[in-house]
Amino acid sequence: MKRKYEDNIYYGFKIEKNDEDGISNNPEYERVRKFLESINQNYSLNSEWWLGWKYPKTQLDFRTFNSEAIFNLADTKFLEEQVDEIVQSSIKDIELMKTQLTQLT
Repeated sequence: MKRKYEDNIYYGFKIEKNDEDGISNNPEYERVRKFLESINQNYSLNSEWWLGWKYPKTQLDFRTFNSEAIFNLADTKFLEEQVDEIVQSSIKDIELMKTQLTQLT
């Protein structure tokens, strides 16, 4: 599981093999991508860099930096809720992936 932000925070699963990145869309990982989609249909699966990635429920646009959600981050409770949502979603998906990974690869 990797978390990243550029314009928006997003997170998901990547794969490397023999220090090679950009292989996530290889046919041998199709079953893993399909499993991610079965976990949550919000995973985007069309990337050579990611097996699947998704945005949190509340998208936080750090490039424009003028949305209501961004300004709400000043509220400690709202910030904690956003972080908790990402953490809990990540933990759930990691646990599901761990239980299935040996069967999928």
